[in-house]
Amino acid sequence: MTFFRKGPFDFTSKIIWDRQDYVFPYEKEEQTFSKDGFVFESSMSFELEKIFGLAYEEKLPLNQLDVEKYRNFRKKSERKKAQRKKELSDKNAGGLIGEFPSSDNYYKSQDISIKKDSYKHSQMFIFNHYYLTDQNYKGSQKFLNQISSSEGAFDHVDFLKTKKYLNTQLSPSTSLPKENTLEVQWNHSVIRKSVKDYQPFRDGRSLRDNFNFREVAYLNISQGIDFTVTDERLLNRLTRLYVNGGTTFEETGTTLSFSEYYFFSESFKGHKFNLDVGQRVLSGNVSFGWEQNTVNGLEPVRNLKASFSLSPVDVWNFSGEFKWNLQEKVNELSLYQVTYKPHNNCWRLIWGYKDDQSSKKFLFNFLVNFNDNSFTSLSDL
Repeated sequence: MTFFRKGPFDFTSKIIWDRQDYVFPYEKEEQTFSKDGFVFESSMSFELEKIFGLAYEEKLPLNQLDVEKYRNFRKKSERKKAQRKKELSDKNAGGLIGEFPSSDNYYKSQDISIKKDSYKHSQMFIFNHYYLTDQNYKGSQKFLNQISSSEGAFDHVDFLKTKKYLNTQLSPSTSLPKENTLEVQWNHSVIRKSVKDYQPFRDGRSLRDNFNFREVAYLNISQGIDFTVTDERLLNRLTRLYVNGGTTFEETGTTLSFSEYYFFSESFKGHKFNLDVGQRVLSGNVSFGWEQNTVNGLEPVRNLKASFSLSPVDVWNFSGEFKWNLQEKVNELSLYQVTYKPHNNCWRLIWGYKDDQSSKKFLFNFLVNFNDNSFTSLSDL
């Protein structure tokens, strides 16, 4: 829900109802269990922009580009022409019946197209607040006791959405706790605006859609403050620091990106660093990455990553992701996905298969675009 949107300022809020239901057909007693709660998310942001240059296309006659250079070119051409004419006359005295017309006027009248690009630097300041209500539990006490421990949960869906168990879940990861947290983001983006090639025979082409917009570089910084922590020391109240950035080399189709998670807490100190290099190939792209995790001064865990995404036709996309642990020499992740994307861009279907160290499972996801340029999952199985 949008409460306020005017100029560079924006204020939105939403409520998420989080509920899970379980059925245990082989249990003799208490064969069902359910848990639910609400997450309130509020966001306030404002944006500052600075535009450098003007994107346009200008056509100039050749002789107007550099007057002095054009004059020297004319003099040199006339000398060569006179010398060549004299050589022909000496070889074929009386044999010349004519000469080719001069090409100077042709080249002089030609127009040369000059394109100029403009750049926009955008800074966005975002303040997000997350608040989690108390969860309601109903059903099997045996299952409640099981998922009350981090070892008893099968995946992130099973975790109880309470502070005690969120700490257990989030300590080694990169997510923000949602019980009562303020997140501050400072995002930077550099966008290049360039003129498209003129296409007079394309309907509506000359009236709109005349420019290309590409993000050439970005840098995002995110920091959270956990209000549920009563420790007076600020460092112990800070959540992870998240920094990510990257750039794109349009000429070669190469992307370079990095991300860094840093943890301040005295009980959990560490960082997680990622470096990725991507390359555009044919109808898709491939990327290779390096990941290093360091926790409480222990020996770092290093992983190699690889991924690909191919779209032989517009509506189908085939992708995969792999992660290899260099210390253990084991494959930690293999993920294969097929995505169907209709031309109307209203919904998407995703089928996949995931194999990691904890489980092997088939995936299915149905996503809907609710007219906000983002897709929301309705299944995520």
